[in-house]
Amino acid sequence: QIKTTGHANALLLDVRTGYPYGTATATLNANEISAWFNNRDKARNLADKNQISTVIKLIPEVQQMMKKLMQDSKQV
Repeated sequence: QIKTTGHANALLLDVRTGYPYGTATATLNANEISAWFNNRDKARNLADKNQISTVIKLIPEVQQMMKKLMQDSKQV
């Protein structure tokens, strides 16, 4: 059995000043996605599945980051 982990980060950065407005992180655990070694299709596509699954886990974190930034901007 082949196991994998994934890590994804998002950064909202002001490119003019270099100020980081927010970050988001997601980690895919090894037990959340796996493929059997003898199944060539699953083994071959494991990297793609890992990337997609990790980014899907990152989406709610980015949404949360953006909501916090919007709330903070209303307070200014």
